[in-house]
Amino acid sequence: MQNNTPSSSRPLAARMPGQLHTPTHSFSEAAFTPESVDGKPINWNDKRSREEFDIARARLVDQKFNIRDYPDPLLPRKHPQSHYYPKGVTAETEARLLKLIAEIKGSSA
Repeated sequence: MQNNTPSSSRPLAARMPGQLHTPTHSFSEAAFTPESVDGKPINWNDKRSREEFDIARARLVDQKFNIRDYPDPLLPRKHPQSHYYPKGVTAETEARLLKLIAEIKGSSA
């Protein structure tokens, strides 16, 4: 005997795999791709496309950034680590903060 679901008055029927839906036309013919609009290919090498690309790139890129302003991160630093501390931070401040971090981590474990 088949059971009814609480939300339905119809008995549950065994699910039989039905016939899969096969479209009558090719989706690739009707689909819009980045290379086509209204079925026509887009020329990305024209003046307008290049200008739009440059405008979009200018909005995304930090205009003031220059990789040459930063040293190679793989080379050893010329200054001691304390040279890179923010103003007002000393070796004693760092030691105190590291001790505080260790105490907090130790108490939570």
